[in-house]
Amino acid sequence: MKPSLIKFSVYLNIFLGLIALGLTYKIGLLDSFLPAIQPPISTSTFIDSSSASSLVKDNLSADPGWQSDVKHQVSLIQDQTYKSCLFGDSISAGLHNSIAPHVFNFALNGMSTVSLVEQLKALTAAHLQCSQVIIAIGTNDVWYNLSNDLFVKYLEDSIALARKTGANQIVLIPAFYATIGASHDPNAAGSNERIDEINTLINQVGESEKLAIAANSTQSLFSHHALNEKLTADGVHLNEEGLTLYRLALLEIINPECHLL
Repeated sequence: MKPSLIKFSVYLNIFLGLIALGLTYKIGLLDSFLPAIQPPISTSTFIDSSSASSLVKDNLSADPGWQSDVKHQVSLIQDQTYKSCLFGDSISAGLHNSIAPHVFNFALNGMSTVSLVEQLKALTAAHLQCSQVIIAIGTNDVWYNLSNDLFVKYLEDSIALARKTGANQIVLIPAFYATIGASHDPNAAGSNERIDEINTLINQVGESEKLAIAANSTQSLFSHHALNEKLTADGVHLNEEGLTLYRLALLEIINPECHLL
């Protein structure tokens, strides 16, 4: 064989060998490395619905809409003295300002004792004057998964601020139950069992602060520690019939001749 042919044959074999080596790498070694370089599937985006409520916090005081609502309330109370002032969450807010003359409903959606403190700070700084203060709070504290210690602290702070309105009487209304179905759905409401615990704390704070506790005033809304199915459309908020009963309960509390049990 001529030297030129031998040289060509050597180069050809080297070339073919390189091709074979490349194919082997792609088919074998590269495949073996693929699983290791795949990004792992994160489980952090999957949230168990049973813990959904524990992830929700009361950040209302940082919400522009809530801030606007409170500023509007501040603008309305200038140089006014009210017979009774109601504070609460969306359940009480459903009554709007239709309870009675000289009664102001300060309740706002989503409120808990956390945002109630901030609301009362703004209102008392504007010299809110109320002869009577009614606080209907606690239902959202369950939803926000507030601890016992924090709930008691914020409730006591709310009461201290309510006294700055010059109120002769402060009345606590126990937290509202949901229906049995809604109570078992963490995406709808907190559990009624936790509502019982919060209401025990409300009673304890009320007794230590020597306040009136309207324990029986709203009982017409409930049956066996649960909201009456006929009085709600969503298991949590009151329908027209429920609001009528609630309004009557508040009128009994506002009436100075009413005996609170």
